[in-house]
Amino acid sequence: MSTVILPDPHNTDYVHPLSIEAYQALGEMGHLGKNTELLYGVVFTKKPKSPLHASIATRLFKIVRKATSEESYVVRSEQPLTCTKAGSEPEPDILVARGAEAEFWSSHPTTAELVIEIAVTTEDYDRNKAIAYARAGVKEFWIVLVNEKLVEVRTIPGEQGYGKMESLAVAQCISIPELRIDVAALVAR
Repeated sequence: MSTVILPDPHNTDYVHPLSIEAYQALGEMGHLGKNTELLYGVVFTKKPKSPLHASIATRLFKIVRKATSEESYVVRSEQPLTCTKAGSEPEPDILVARGAEAEFWSSHPTTAELVIEIAVTTEDYDRNKAIAYARAGVKEFWIVLVNEKLVEVRTIPGEQGYGKMESLAVAQCISIPELRIDVAALVAR
């Protein structure tokens, strides 16, 4: 397993930081590939999704969508979350934001109740997003570690990341208001 090290966007010797606004404008003009995301002022190309990743993402999206109220929450898959304080606009696998869909017609959500990343081969890359999500005030950040059959659950967001992290095994369930997920059923093949 290789470790992903995100470049320091303040080191101008090799990185020219990009603002969220510039990133969005370049995307709208078609100058960025479809599978990119902005992390800490740097544009990254995302890895292609494996069939296993796609299957788990589809399963999880259905579970989350069914468990949340359409009047109270917006559930999105692979759509931007604007993390202004971190100079980032990642596209989490699943995002649950409080509000109605119409609230996000002119701008992307800037925080969320829950963000989920599914990691088949991208554990380190996904863990590097934790500070961006925490600075955006995302209440819970989960990384589904498919091969390990674990879910890392991060809570208590702050400027330096999350204050609490626990790993839940397949025998456990995850519960947040209005949502209960059986980890074993999620990663079962």
